[in-house]
Amino acid sequence: MSKKGREAPAEFYNQPEVEPHLVWLWDAFWELGTERQLGMSIGPIPVSKIREYLRDELELDGVEFERAKTIIRKADTAWIGMLNRIKDDEPEMAEQVKTTDTEGVKRVVRGLGDRATKRRK
Repeated sequence: MSKKGREAPAEFYNQPEVEPHLVWLWDAFWELGTERQLGMSIGPIPVSKIREYLRDELELDGVEFERAKTIIRKADTAWIGMLNRIKDDEPEMAEQVKTTDTEGVKRVVRGLGDRATKRRK
């Protein structure tokens, strides 16, 4: 982003550290990322692959299995949501505002309108 004169969003610099007891789950997420389908956009990790990996590779079951599956699905949803927002062939963080933030909603809608106009040109 910096090579194109764009500043990374604040969230890029303020990333939380992965807690030591969750590193194994973080590693599992990245390993499972190799199972996603690629096409016009990046697809989710198939739930069948998540189940298979958690049961066969990590030998999880019961509550541990369900918790790990839920965390991986939530992380995956956030990840593909961020990556599938592309501007000028470059990943872009999705801008989010609360519906009660009137000025924020206006800013997001204006931004969407600007992007649509640029695409038509």
